[in-house]
Amino acid sequence: MGIITDFLTRSYRTSPKNLPPGSSSLIFQERGRVGKTSGALFRNWAEHSEWVRAAVNIRKAQVSSAEWDIVPFNQEEKFDEGLAKELRDLFNRPNLAVESFRSWVEPILEDILVLDAGTIEKERTLGGEVAYLHAVDGAKIRVNSMWDGSPDEPRYWWVPTPTYEVAFRNEDLIYIMANPRTYSVLGLSPLETLKLTIDSEVNGSMYNSRQVTNAAPDGLLDLGEGARPEQIEGFKSYWTSEVAGKGAMAFIGGTKGAKFVPFRGSNREMQYQEWLNYLVRKIAAVYAISPQDLGLTFDINRATAESQQEMTEDRGLRPLLALVQDYFTREIVWDESYGGTKNNLAFRFTRLNIKESMSKANINKLALAGMPWKPVNEARLDEGRPPLGDPNDPENPYNKLMANTPLGVVTVDDVLSAKEVATPPPAPAAGSSKPSSPSKALTPQEMLLEGVRANQDEIARILGEMTSSNPMEATADQSHGREI
Repeated sequence: MGIITDFLTRSYRTSPKNLPPGSSSLIFQERGRVGKTSGALFRNWAEHSEWVRAAVNIRKAQVSSAEWDIVPFNQEEKFDEGLAKELRDLFNRPNLAVESFRSWVEPILEDILVLDAGTIEKERTLGGEVAYLHAVDGAKIRVNSMWDGSPDEPRYWWVPTPTYEVAFRNEDLIYIMANPRTYSVLGLSPLETLKLTIDSEVNGSMYNSRQVTNAAPDGLLDLGEGARPEQIEGFKSYWTSEVAGKGAMAFIGGTKGAKFVPFRGSNREMQYQEWLNYLVRKIAAVYAISPQDLGLTFDINRATAESQQEMTEDRGLRPLLALVQDYFTREIVWDESYGGTKNNLAFRFTRLNIKESMSKANINKLALAGMPWKPVNEARLDEGRPPLGDPNDPENPYNKLMANTPLGVVTVDDVLSAKEVATPPPAPAAGSSKPSSPSKALTPQEMLLEGVRANQDEIARILGEMTSSNPMEATADQSHGREI
């Protein structure tokens, strides 16, 4: 943006500079204003659970590195290429604090995957145009549970402290939810579903760490029948200070025979690895990701691995890409300052479109027995490219279906049918003395027919040479009723 635009731009209202001096970040909830009160807990889990962090990082990297573009929403209608370029520039540099689309979108994806509250502020100029896009901490946003769709009523509040808040209308703040609910204005975070799983995984990791760092296992050490009480206490003090550290170790004496009684089994005996795999499988299931993507390998072959990868994309990645592109299209590209839905533009992830196009092409290939089904110009328009020639000219070959043949690409009108290939050319009348007509240029259909017949004659010649060169084999073939 230029200097004039920066001057006319309203202040960045969720900027950290707007926090009151000495403020704290206490979380509170007021009647009619609902927010993510467990945001700090969810972020703590996402930071300290290796498996949750791995799942979040995989999805963030996949979306932020995916190719995207501003394309026509309806390929058959006109659109403003200048406006499309302006929107591309906005997404490539959403605000002055970030340097790329990736550095801007990844914090938003983090809040979607951890809180189910990806939040974006639309900073406008005095004329109402979108100037910058800012990623906002979703845990500090309160949602108006009484909002009924009124454009003038605040729908969101940015509440960094209990004593400070900023109201936003619906058109000025984007609140992305992957799992909306009818009984709540807030979305359902995956970590809310995984509460017990993550608690168990974190506590299990702490227990396993203690077992590794402690010099002695948890148990009871029996010093035998010859140990006196003062000797037991002396040995206990020595053991605690020099050997055991923080291990849970008890000491007794006076019984027959010295021995050690463990308090619990080893990790192997308690099937710790199996239990850990069970927890990781649940985390992978909620995030719609394959356990193989998290580093857990099982006895699978290549075909199974490919199937798992496709299922991961279909169940997890593609829905997330579709969610992001739909919100960006509806809330940013279709903003009223850009003309709303009348601008006929949309934010689209190229990879998602390619996957959908390939699936549709495979379906049509099976349904139409491999026959061509889309003209060149129609395919170009679907990709947002200009047509070749006049798209309304019925004689334009790029407006017709084409097929690839041994003689090159021809339109479907010129492709021979099976009946035409099998029918021999008419023989000249006997005794006809009429001179042959001068040669003329053959049509593509006639050229294709001549090529097929020439190939048939060549095949028959080769088979005849094989038969004449090996009469014994030919006789044996004929005796067995086989036809050469």
